[in-house]
Parts: sequence; C-alpha cells; structure tokens
Amino acid sequence: MTLSITKKQVGAFFVCLMLSGMLFAPRLTQAKLGLDEAKNAADKSGGFNTNEEEAGVAAIAGKIIQALISLLGIIFIGLTVYAGFLWMTARGETEQVDRSKKMLTQGVIGMAIMLAAWAITNFVLSRLIDATG
Repeated sequence: MTLSITKKQVGAFFVCLMLSGMLFAPRLTQAKLGLDEAKNAADKSGGFNTNEEEAGVAAIAGKIIQALISLLGIIFIGLTVYAGFLWMTARGETEQVDRSKKMLTQGVIGMAIMLAAWAITNFVLSRLIDATG
C-alpha cells in the first residue's frame, strides 16, 4: 500500500489550515479591543494624550513595520510546516528529503536575517529618538 499525495491535496491542506486559523481571529480581536479600551480609559484618567491622529508618521511607520514582520512570521511558519510535510511524505526519496532540508534551512536563515534587521532598526531608531528629543 503506497501513499500518493498530489499537489492539489497539499494545497487543500494549507487552505484548510489557514481557514481554521481564521476561526480564532475574531476572538483575539475582541480580546485586544477590550484591552485597548481599558488602556485608553486609564490613559485618559492619568492625563495622557491618547489621540492616535497626533502620533504622526512615526506611529504609522511602526504599524506598517509591525504588520510586515507579522506577515513574514506567518510565511515562516507556513514554510516550516510545508517543509516538514514534504519530509514526512518523502518515503525514503533522498531528493525530496534534501529539498525539504534546504527549504527549512532557507526559512531559518531568512527568519534570522529578518529578526536581525528588526533589531538593528529598533536600536538605531530608539537612539535617534533619544538624541533628537
């Protein structure tokens, strides 16, 4: 008995995985909204400015960078799961095992580069903000 998996089945697996992940998104959003409301109430009672429109370009750039880093993290997890799936279904084929090892290695290197870039950017921007006031 041999196990034959097609590319269509692999695609369907990842679609199901992504859709099942989306089922939890509304709950996470509701939890975050509750925390944001509590933070805003505490900030207003303490006299802090909570108006995000006055935050300016720095806040918008920070949100864009945060979204990109989150997207890259999701891509890394998907790539890791796909490479592991390929490795598990290789059935002793050395070409497929080597391909999945290469994919895992490239994913880890990419994640390390991305985290290093984030750390350097964070360090430089924090020093720049401290220097300019």
